This record gives sequence, structure tokens and C-alpha cells, in this order.
Amino acid sequence: MKKSLEIAVVGLGRFGTFWANHLSNFYSVCGYDLKIDSKKNNNQKIQITNLKTCLTKDIIFLTIPINKIEQFLKENAQLLRKKSVIIDCASVKQCVVGWLEKYIPPGVYFSSCHPLFGPDSAKVGLKDNQITLMPGNIPYKKYRQIVDIFANDLKLN
Repeated sequence: MKKSLEIAVVGLGRFGTFWANHLSNFYSVCGYDLKIDSKKNNNQKIQITNLKTCLTKDIIFLTIPINKIEQFLKENAQLLRKKSVIIDCASVKQCVVGWLEKYIPPGVYFSSCHPLFGPDSAKVGLKDNQITLMPGNIPYKKYRQIVDIFANDLKLN
């Protein structure tokens, strides 16, 4: 059964697609990538849509290359819906958190995570894999919601 929370994954490269597929077992997931045409969606678990639609979801996972994150935030942060949470999945945190602090508008929340696994190391499943999560500026209730997604739904440590 799908839960009511709406999730988007922006950046459907190898990791982003892998991540979106796992999340779609529990939630309605839409995705966006510059290189994927929504009219040619072969993945029935993920609704491929436009960027503007993705940026209105409850939780937005940003899985684009780190060297594109700052420009992406400069150009698109104002499209984020108030009270939504954007979570970067980059392996480097200090500069990305700085960009989130700089560009995310008031009323929008952000957090950072670092999955310590990927499509190859977790090809048999996510259970018991490690993920780090930094709370950023999100209220405790929303932070717990994300922790619950990771721990209870995805079975991550």
C-alpha cells in the first residue's frame, strides 16, 4: 500500500533511479532528469514528469552531480513549495549545506543525507545498509518522518 507522502527524485542517473525505485515501493514517486523524456518512460514505478511538478512534492531528493548542485539551487530554489523538504544525496557535505543555506527560501526545509551504498553494493536490497542524515533546518517532526522512511520503510541503519 502506498503512503500519502509524495516524493520526488531530481536526477535519474544510476543512483537516482535506484533510489526512486526503492522509495516507490512505499510512496508515490515522481522523477525528473534532463536526459529523460517523460513521453518515453519505461519505468512504471516512477512517474517521469517536469521539474516544476517535482519541486512541489513533500520531499525532494536531489541526486544530481555535486558540480551541478549550486547552479541548480540558484536557478530553481524559488520553485520549491513552502514546508517541503529538499534532501541532497551528495557525498560531500560542507559546501552543499552552505549552498542549501544560501539559496533555499524561508519556509522551505532542507537536510543532507549520504547513502553509504549504491546500486552495486545494495543490489540484493537496502536492508541493514548505512545512511547518514544531517537535520539541516527541518523541524523535529519532519526530521523524524525522514528517519522513519529510512529506518522503517527502507530498513536502513
